[in-house]
Amino acid sequence: MQYIKCVASFPGLFESTAIDLTDRITVIYGRNGSGKTLLSMAFIDGIWRSFSGKKFVSDESWNKIYIELIFSLSGSGFYKAINNSDKFYTINYKNGNYDKVIFSENRGENSAEDGQSGITSRLSEARELNDFVMRIDSDSFFDSSYVPSPSNMDRTVLLHRQPIQKLLIDDDSGFHDLHNSLSRIFRNSGCDGRIRSEIEKNEESLRSLNRNIEITDIKDSRADKLNNERKNIRKELNSLNGSLERFKEQKGVLKKIIEDLEKIEFLNNDLEKIKSEVSNEQEKLSSLNLLKEDIFRIFPQFNNMRIEDSPNLEKVQELFTNIRNINEKIDDIHFQKDIKRKRARKTAIFIGISTFISVASILYKNSFSLKMDVFLLGGILVFAFVSCILALIYSVIPSRRKDIQKLREERRSVEEGLKEVLEKSKVEIEGYKLSELYDFLLQYFEDYIEYTERTRDIVDLKKSLKKSDYLVAIEEKLDSLREEEESIRMEISENLRAVEIIKDIELETDKINGILGTIDREIELLEQQISIKQNILSQIDDELERNPQKRTSSGSPLMRERDEIEGRLNRLTANRSSLHFIFEVLNEAVNARSENRMNSLVSSALRRFNYLTNNQYVTRVDEALYNRMLAEGRLDGDFNQGTVYELLLCMKLSITDYLPERNQLPLIIDDPFQFMDDERTTRFKSIIDEVSRKRQVIIFTHQGDKKGWGNYIEL
Repeated sequence: MQYIKCVASFPGLFESTAIDLTDRITVIYGRNGSGKTLLSMAFIDGIWRSFSGKKFVSDESWNKIYIELIFSLSGSGFYKAINNSDKFYTINYKNGNYDKVIFSENRGENSAEDGQSGITSRLSEARELNDFVMRIDSDSFFDSSYVPSPSNMDRTVLLHRQPIQKLLIDDDSGFHDLHNSLSRIFRNSGCDGRIRSEIEKNEESLRSLNRNIEITDIKDSRADKLNNERKNIRKELNSLNGSLERFKEQKGVLKKIIEDLEKIEFLNNDLEKIKSEVSNEQEKLSSLNLLKEDIFRIFPQFNNMRIEDSPNLEKVQELFTNIRNINEKIDDIHFQKDIKRKRARKTAIFIGISTFISVASILYKNSFSLKMDVFLLGGILVFAFVSCILALIYSVIPSRRKDIQKLREERRSVEEGLKEVLEKSKVEIEGYKLSELYDFLLQYFEDYIEYTERTRDIVDLKKSLKKSDYLVAIEEKLDSLREEEESIRMEISENLRAVEIIKDIELETDKINGILGTIDREIELLEQQISIKQNILSQIDDELERNPQKRTSSGSPLMRERDEIEGRLNRLTANRSSLHFIFEVLNEAVNARSENRMNSLVSSALRRFNYLTNNQYVTRVDEALYNRMLAEGRLDGDFNQGTVYELLLCMKLSITDYLPERNQLPLIIDDPFQFMDDERTTRFKSIIDEVSRKRQVIIFTHQGDKKGWGNYIEL
C-alpha cells in the first residue's frame, strides 16, 4: 500500500492543504498547535474508520475535518477515500477512464458493528480493497506502521504481538491462508465441523442398515451370511491394503527426503570448505599487500630495487654477511695492533721514568759526582735502552700484514661476487650507478638484511598463492555445488507434492524420523490387521467349500445401500484424517516460522536501537527486554519517555525488514525529534534513508530544518 496524495481542511488549523506524497520520504512541517497529530491520525481513520471499531480521531473532530486520501494497493489504478463536510464517507476506484464509487455511507452509521462479514458484503464490488481490509485492520496498521509522538505515546499500551506476528508471516503463497482456514475449522467448529457431522450421520445410517441386514440374515442361509462376511472382509482388506500402500509410499518419500537432507548437509560442508579456501587466499593477498606497504614505508631507500627472486636474495644476503665477517676480522687485527702499541708505549714510558728516578737517586746520593758508581749507572742506562728496544720490537713484530692483506683480497673477491649477483638481478636504483651501488648497500647494510628478510617473506607468500585458473575452477565448483543443492531442494518439493504431504519450509531430520517412527507403527498395526482378516477370509472359504449352499445375491438393495454408505464413510474418514494431518503439519510449520521471524525482528530492533543511541543502553536493553515488551504490550522500569519512544520507534522501523511484499505498508512517524540531540538525529536520518528504500515514510515535525530529508511540505 502507498499514499499518493492528501487534501485536508480543518477550521482554525489548515485550509485546503494539498500534500503530494513521494514513494520515499515526505516531511510535513507545522508549528506546534498546527494540527499535525490530528492529520497524522486522519491518515489511519481515512481508510479504516468505517471498517473497524477503532477511532483514532474523536467524533467531534471527525465531523469537522474534510480529508481526501488517494492511495494505491497495486500497480494499476488507485483509490480515493473522501470524508466530506456533508458527513458522508465514500471510496472511489479509478483506473484510466474507469471511475466508480465502490463504497458509500453516512458517517453517522456505525458500520464497524457489522463485523468482517458486513465489510465483505459492503465491499463486494472491490475485491482488492476487501482483501486488504480483511487482512490488515486498523490495529495491525497502528502496531506496524504508526509511531505516535512521545507526548501522545501511552507506554502502558505500546503495541500488540499478535497483529505484528500475523503481518510478518502472511505472504502471497497461500500457505498461511490455508492454515487459517483449517484453524477455523478445527478450533471453531468443535473438532472438524461439517465433516464430523457427516461421518456421524453416515455411521448412524450404517448401524441402522446393519441391524436391518442382521434381521434379514436370520432368515437367510449360513452361506449367505458367510458370503456377506467374506465380501465385507475383502472390502476391509482392500481398504487396509490401500492404507498400507499409502503409508509405505510416504515412508519411502520421507526416507528419500532424509537422504536428500544429508546430501545437502554434505554439500554445505563442501561449500564451507571452498569458501574457507577462497577466504584464505584473500587473506594471503591482504597480507602480501600489507608486507609490501610496510617495506615501502620502513625502507624507502630500497623502494627502487627490484630483486624478487629468492635465490639471488639469499645470495646477496650471504655475500653481505661474508663481507661483514671479513671486516670484523680486519678490525680485530687492527684493534690488537693498537693494543700492543699502547702497551709498548706505556712500558717505554715506565722504563724511562724508572731509569730517571734511579739515576737521579744515585747522583743525589753521590753529590752528583760521576766518579763513583759509574758501572752501576752504565748498567741502569744499558738496561733501560735494551728494554725500550724490546718493547718496540714487541709492538712491531706481530704486525700480521699478510693476514690483513689476505682478508682484503678475500673481501675484494666477495665484493666482485656481489656485483655479479646485482648485475644478474638487473638492479636499478634511480640516481645511482652500478659502481656506487655497493657503497649504497654498505651504508644501509643492517637495514638491507631486514629488507631482504621481508622481501623473502613476500616471495614465499607469492609462491603459496593459488594460480588464477585454480581460483576460477574453485568458483565454478562453488556454482556447481549451489546448483546441485538447489536441484536437491526442488526434488524434495516434488516428492512432497507427489504424495500430497504439505511442505514444511524448515524440514528437520529429527522431526522426519519421528514421523517415520509413527508410520512404522501404523504399518505394523495394519499388517497385523490384514493378517487377521486374511485368516478369517481363509476360514470362510474353507467352510463354504465344505458346505456349499445357495448364496444370497450380493446385488440386493440393502447390500448395495450398505456398500454406498461404507464407501462414503471411508472417503469421509480418509478426508478427515488427511485434513487433520495437514493441519498439524501446517500448524507446526507456521508456529516455527512465526517464532523465527519474531526473534529476527527483535534482534534487528535491538541493533537499530544500539546504533541510534550509540550503545548508551547496551547494558540495560537486550533482546529479553524487547521480547517482554512484545509479549506484554508495555514497558515497565525506570526508562524515561524518550528512551521508551526510541525503543518503540526502532521496533517499528525494523518491522520493515520482515514485511512480505503484499503487506508493505507506509510508515507514519509523528514528531520523532523531541528527545533527539544532533548526533541521534543524524543517525536517525541514516536509518530512515535505509527504511525508505523498502517502504514509504511520512514524518510530521515542528522542526523546520529538515528540508534536506526528502519531499518537504509545510502546513
